[in-house]
Amino acid sequence: MCGRITEDYEDKVCAGCIPKLPVITESRCMHCSKQTEDDAILCTDCSNKKYTYIQGYALWHYNKSSKKMMMGLKYYGRRDYVDFIAAEIVYHARFRIRSWNPDGIIPVPLHSSKYKKRGFNQAEILARKISCLCEITFMGDVLLRTKKTRPQKNLNDRERKMNLFNAFSLNYDNLKKYGNLRRIIIVDDIYTTGSTIDACARILKEAGIESYFLTACIGDGF
Repeated sequence: MCGRITEDYEDKVCAGCIPKLPVITESRCMHCSKQTEDDAILCTDCSNKKYTYIQGYALWHYNKSSKKMMMGLKYYGRRDYVDFIAAEIVYHARFRIRSWNPDGIIPVPLHSSKYKKRGFNQAEILARKISCLCEITFMGDVLLRTKKTRPQKNLNDRERKMNLFNAFSLNYDNLKKYGNLRRIIIVDDIYTTGSTIDACARILKEAGIESYFLTACIGDGF
């Protein structure tokens, strides 16, 4: 995060930066994993809106420090961050992952034009690493992004739905080779409103597959 050389080669983040990463340790929303107030079971967003996915887990609250790390990965090619981020997600979410008993892991896909521009999909490389650490099948050829969408963060709820309408599809030929799938984990880097992950979950539900999610960060919602 700070760019200094760490004392140990195995340390991906130095001792001074570790405390700056805001792991959600207090009460979590039982649905989306967002930090809640007064030990509430559900956050305000999940209390007011119905989602297709079953449950999710986010590691960090999206603040200045976690944003710096995620922007480095997403826009500045810092793929060396992935080992640390994936290991932290798996360590903190291990009991949740085990209880979900998933058949596979699927990344939120990028549109081909954005993939060509960036050169990689941060959700894909994060999902690959998590799948290796958990020994869960990586399925990167099942979910496709068929529509070039606008950034979700500046849109209202209705605009988000329209933006993501018909944005994803399933490759049923590739889906068949994995057998009878019941439960899938969707992986993305940041959960803001949940619209993107839920759009993926709706497509999977049409194929009779339940969805859960893992993300590195979660924002404050709407």
